[in-house]
Amino acid sequence: AAVLLAAYLGLCAYASLSRTIFPHVVVGGVEIGGLSLAEAETRLSDAARQYSDTVTVGLEYSYWSGILEGGAVQADATAGAQLAWQDGRNNFFASGPLLLSHLFGNSSQLELPVQLSETGKNDLTRLLMQAEDTAAGGVIQPTWSVEHDALILTQGKTGIGIDS
Repeated sequence: AAVLLAAYLGLCAYASLSRTIFPHVVVGGVEIGGLSLAEAETRLSDAARQYSDTVTVGLEYSYWSGILEGGAVQADATAGAQLAWQDGRNNFFASGPLLLSHLFGNSSQLELPVQLSETGKNDLTRLLMQAEDTAAGGVIQPTWSVEHDALILTQGKTGIGIDS
């Protein structure tokens, strides 16, 4: 029992202290298992650059739809590599069995984090304004004012509004 416990703890320590990402880890369709953190970041960055013009993000609301294209969305290679590095390393006592499962062919499919570029933020604002214009009725906030000795109330209107 002591030998098995020592072997298990040794495997967990090896998995936690390893300088490479577990085998068979895929981020955004790119295999980065077995790479160091820096190598994984470089590979993800290269893949993101290669496919950046073909990326589209579809937006839909009721009868309206819009598309963000190309440079509007940027892949975050650093966050993707860090996500892959953390895969299987969250718990010391679970890292050993997870490493073994990856060595025997188990894989992890992770999403590549993305963020909007400045162009994308402007495009998204424009698309949201279009969506609000085509939505069935905008929201009108109720208001009130005082004129001389009278309180004037203006009733609002419920509808669909977008908080961009």
